Amino acid sequence: MQFLFEIAIFLLIGSVAFGIVFGITSVVGSQFGFSSDLAFVFAFIIFAFWLPAFANIHTAIHGGEGESRPTRVCAAITAFGMLLCSAALIALKVLPGMSWPVFFSLIAVSQVFWWAPVFYLDTHRA
Repeated sequence: MQFLFEIAIFLLIGSVAFGIVFGITSVVGSQFGFSSDLAFVFAFIIFAFWLPAFANIHTAIHGGEGESRPTRVCAAITAFGMLLCSAALIALKVLPGMSWPVFFSLIAVSQVFWWAPVFYLDTHRA
């Protein structure tokens, strides 16, 4: 029962946070002529990519709970991959002339940066 309560609290906090981010992107985006659909996409990208990326940047800089140097470097590389992926998704919506090969190349490179550190840390644990 405790598990269900924790999930409910997590979903409630996530919904409120997403609503706040959507509200901000709607207000700021309206100044640039973005529709509410585009503001929703931006809010999703910010919530799904930027917040975890900044958490990884924080880990890379401060090292929280005694993380080793390789763990901190991998956190920085993972954050770069997340931000590159979000930039590709945003560019696809904002830049009308962006070609599909460039988009898929950016996504592929971002996925390498995003997931390669996970495999590195998994295979190089002491």
